[in-house]
Amino acid sequence: MVYKQKRVWKEGVYAKVDPEIAGEQFDRLAAKNRLNAEEVVRENTPDDAPLHGEFVWDDKLAAHEYRKERARCLIRHLAFVTVETPEDAPQRCYFKVEPTSNNYEPIQQIIQSVDKTKLLIQTAYLEMVSYRDKFTGVLQTCGATVDIDAVLKKLKEGA
Repeated sequence: MVYKQKRVWKEGVYAKVDPEIAGEQFDRLAAKNRLNAEEVVRENTPDDAPLHGEFVWDDKLAAHEYRKERARCLIRHLAFVTVETPEDAPQRCYFKVEPTSNNYEPIQQIIQSVDKTKLLIQTAYLEMVSYRDKFTGVLQTCGATVDIDAVLKKLKEGA
């Protein structure tokens, strides 16, 4: 049986360009072993390029956006370890829990609120679902056995 497929943008991704047009360009680059961020930007620098409108071309504004992304990265990657048990895995310090806010909150503050703790667990659940969707086929193809659904069930029960 032959299945008809079409390209779509995943939920949460805002893009103005039709996903089929983007996919055609990405396929062309992949066929030349050149599908990477640098090549996508280079190919879409001309004003009439299909993905040109997806990028910020004002260098001053783009630099500021890059700095904001770097700040988000730093916030997401700051962690702490317990002095008494330094062998334990580092724990992330800050999380975004309010879906309508861009603000991060300290984990110590989040766990003092039942509602915020539930939101954080829901976020963990959704990220695990995304991970499962992304890697299930890969894991099966490689012969790996990971019971992601058992982890998801436990997270859902905690939400």
